[in-house]
Amino acid sequence: MKKNDQKKSSLVQISVILLLICAIVYVLLRAVLIAMADCSTVEKIFGVMFFMAEFYVVIHAFGFFFGVYRLNLKNYQNPGRLSLKNFQKSPF
Repeated sequence: MKKNDQKKSSLVQISVILLLICAIVYVLLRAVLIAMADCSTVEKIFGVMFFMAEFYVVIHAFGFFFGVYRLNLKNYQNPGRLSLKNFQKSPF
């Protein structure tokens, strides 16, 4: 592995760890703020529903980023240009 590739790989690893830490802190902070909010029951219900939607988006964003990270670790070779087969003409 080249030195530049190692530097790039470590930078991606650091960004994944930082993203995970930020996502955990965000979710915990939002949960505490919703629990401490001084509002009516209906507003708390909508707040919890909104929080669940945010949590869904955060989890899937992290999953997408982690998938990109895993693909970045693998060394794929460019397959080059593939030729198309010549098919016979349709009788129709």
